[in-house]
Amino acid sequence: MVGIGTVLADDPSLTVKSEECRQYRQKKGWDDNPVRIVVDSSGRTPPDSSFLNKGQGKRVVAVSEKADPDSVSILRNKATVIILGENEVDLVLLLDNLGAMGIHRIMVEGGGTLIAALIRAGLVDEIYTFIGNIIIGGRDAPTLADGEGFMNESSFTRLRLQDACRIEEGILLHWIVF
Repeated sequence: MVGIGTVLADDPSLTVKSEECRQYRQKKGWDDNPVRIVVDSSGRTPPDSSFLNKGQGKRVVAVSEKADPDSVSILRNKATVIILGENEVDLVLLLDNLGAMGIHRIMVEGGGTLIAALIRAGLVDEIYTFIGNIIIGGRDAPTLADGEGFMNESSFTRLRLQDACRIEEGILLHWIVF
């Protein structure tokens, strides 16, 4: 799952890149790609986006009631569109709807606004962070939790380190939210 900002900035396909992983999924009787989800309150997902056009499999676009009906109609040609919330997608209702569709585990790849909203709503159980061997940043660089963030102690999210795994020249940290 990603937010619309990630779709507009990076045009991800959200497909499985590894041939080995695709074969594994096929042996299990699964689609090559997991269900791909975009949270897009205004219905701005471009009809020619990689998300909607690359790879086979199910796609879901979650929009709010404020989304342009013409855009929603176009999106329905390529994805299941769920309308939840008045001005922005109600994330609790989205996860309830996804659960009703049989989706009980979601990997959220970004961006920071969506991740922060999910954390704020208490909808995150685990967080994986990768620290690589290059520094990317600056004042306006995106972070794990963009938007208003968590600025006082009562809003801090507490994590417990579950595991650390070296991957090439970086480290993958697995955190449990408590």
